[in-house]
Amino acid sequence: MNGRPGSSARSSRARVVALAFCFACVGPVLAADSTLAPGAPLPKPAAAPSPQPASAEVLQLEWKELLPPGERDKASLAPPAPLHDYLMGEGGPAASQPPGTSVNTQLDGRTVRLPGFVVPLEIDVRGRVTQLLLVPYYGACIHVPPPPPNQIVLVTLAQPLELGSMDTAYWVTGRIQVATSRTRLASSSYAVAGATTAEYRY
Repeated sequence: MNGRPGSSARSSRARVVALAFCFACVGPVLAADSTLAPGAPLPKPAAAPSPQPASAEVLQLEWKELLPPGERDKASLAPPAPLHDYLMGEGGPAASQPPGTSVNTQLDGRTVRLPGFVVPLEIDVRGRVTQLLLVPYYGACIHVPPPPPNQIVLVTLAQPLELGSMDTAYWVTGRIQVATSRTRLASSSYAVAGATTAEYRY
């Protein structure tokens, strides 16, 4: 590091912007030094995950519970395969987001806790994430479709998150709402405002 004022903040901001860009363009290269391969589903937590919230009203979810009960058995929650065109390379058409707008309306207004991977949307002047997409797997690129909208949660944080790596998973806790949002990276069918985070241990 150099001693110039502001150099740490600028480098932190640049790192988070690069991580967000990787979701849309070059995510697979992040797996080179990772224990998780791109598209890998979230591992099950260890016997003693990060502490449960004190409130008994917090509902801990799995991703399949974001789907309506009647669709959980027939829906495939596996990460999609890359759609690379090896003749066209990265110049081929971008993969589009698959449909999936059916939601679990029983979750609307509940305080929930859900584990997933962070895709930064907004960052502050110190390079910390303030708004993100929470997704069930990481490593999407321009030729790997993002999850369907009902498997993405738009999250606004109560406190900024200093994100170090895209393959770090987090618990997100907050009040979930059924709300369609469209961002520059993907659409989502759920939103959580004022959320808190804790690193997911496995």
